[in-house]
Amino acid sequence: MDLEQIKPALIDDDHFVSSIVDNIMANSNLSEIIEQIDAVQTENRELRDLLYAQQKTISEMNIMLLKIFSQSIVTSSSIAKDISEPQHHVEALAPEPEPEPELEPEQPDSEEEEAEPIQLDVTETPNSNMQTVDSW
Repeated sequence: MDLEQIKPALIDDDHFVSSIVDNIMANSNLSEIIEQIDAVQTENRELRDLLYAQQKTISEMNIMLLKIFSQSIVTSSSIAKDISEPQHHVEALAPEPEPEPELEPEQPDSEEEEAEPIQLDVTETPNSNMQTVDSW
C-alpha cells in the first residue's frame, strides 16, 4: 500500500492519533513550548498596549510643545514690535454729545438781528504734527 492511501486511515483512527500526541508530549519539550506561547502572547499584548500609550503620550506632548512655541513666538514678536516701534501719543477724544431733540426753529424777532456765523482759521494748529490712529 502507498503512504497516501494509509494516511487517511491513520488520521481517522482516534487511538493512534492520541497515542502519537501523548508520545510527543512525554518525550519532547513541546508541552513546555506550548505553555510558554500563551505567556509570550500575553506579554506581547501588554507590551504593545504600553508602547501605544507611550506613543500617544509623546504625540500629545509634541502638540503641547508646538503650542507653547507658537505662543512664545507670537508673544516675543509682539514684544519686539512694541519695542521697535516709536511710541505714539494719542489724544483721547471726548465722546460725542447725544443729539438734542429737534425743536421747532424760533422765528427771529424783526427787531433782533440774526447772529453772524463764527469763522475759524484751521489751516495751522499747534498739534499739526500729531499722527492719527488711522496713520499707524
